[in-house]
Amino acid sequence: MRSGRDTAPEGQLQAESEMGVRSMTGFARANGEAAGFLFSIELKSVNARGLELRLQLPHPADAFESAWRRRLKQRLTRGTVHVRLDLKRANGSADEETIVDHDRLDLLCRIAERYADRTGVAPARLDVLMALPGILGSAEPAGLDDVTRDALGNALTEALDAAIDGLIEARRREGSALAEVMAELLDEMKEWSERAADAAEAAVPALKKRIEERASELLEQVEALDPGRLEQEMALLAVKQDVREEIERLRVHVAAARALLAEGGAIGRKLDFLAQEMNREANTLCAKAQDRRLTEAGLALKAAIDRFREQAQNIE
Repeated sequence: MRSGRDTAPEGQLQAESEMGVRSMTGFARANGEAAGFLFSIELKSVNARGLELRLQLPHPADAFESAWRRRLKQRLTRGTVHVRLDLKRANGSADEETIVDHDRLDLLCRIAERYADRTGVAPARLDVLMALPGILGSAEPAGLDDVTRDALGNALTEALDAAIDGLIEARRREGSALAEVMAELLDEMKEWSERAADAAEAAVPALKKRIEERASELLEQVEALDPGRLEQEMALLAVKQDVREEIERLRVHVAAARALLAEGGAIGRKLDFLAQEMNREANTLCAKAQDRRLTEAGLALKAAIDRFREQAQNIE
C-alpha cells in the first residue's frame, strides 16, 4: 500500500470541506493490511455544537493519535466524531491470544453466588459472566521497530484519509437531502409571508379607522390636548399594530437563508441564527395581529420556522 501522508495540502483539504451542504451525522469505514497487520478504521459522527474527537486507538497505533487529530481537524468543523481502529496481526501470532481477566471473573462469580444464596435466584451462568465487558480481551501487539512503525503509520494515514472521504461524502448526501427539505420550508415561509403582507395591506383601512377612533377618544378626554402629544399617540398606535416591517424583515431572512443553502460549507450556525431571527419576527407578528388572516399566517410561519430550525441544527 502506498504512503498516504500529506495526500493533499491543508488549504486544499479545508477548501474541500467547505463544498456543499453537509449534515453532522454519518458513518464510514476503511480496511487495509500493511506491515504484517490487518486493520479497520471506523468513523461515526453525530450532532454537536463544536468539533469533538473521540479516538480509540490500540497500542501501538496510539502513538499516531496527535497526527490523526490534526488531520481530522483539517477537514471537519462540527460534530462529535467517534474514531475506532481495530488492529491485529495478519499472521495470527501469539500476540493475539485471548486473555482472561481472572481476578475480575472470580470477583463476579463470588458476587453472583452470594446474591443467589441471599435471594434464592439461580446464580448467573459462567458464559453470561464471561460475556461481560472487560473479562475477555486480546494481548497487545509487541512494540514495533522504526521501519515497521513507519510503514504501518503511512498505511493507517492513507486509510484514515479514505475513511474521512467516505464520512464527508455520507454527510454530504444527508446534507443534500436536508437542504431540499429546508428549501421547501423556505418556500412555505415565503408563501405565508406574502399572505401576511396581503392581509396587512388589506387591514390598513381598519388600522386607520382605529387610529381615528383613538384620536377622537383622546380629544374627548382632554379639551386642550397638545397636538404634538396627539401625534405621538397616533404614531405609537400605528407602530404597535402595523406588521409590515416584521414581514419585510422575514422576507430578508428567508432570502439570506436561501443564499446560505446555495453557498454551502459550514453554515449550520448561521442558519440557526437566522431561524432565531425569523422566529422573533413571527412572534412579533402574532402579538401585533388584529386580523384573523394575520394570526393564521403568523402561526403557520412559526410552525415552518420551528421545523426549519430543527433541520438547521443537523447541519455542519
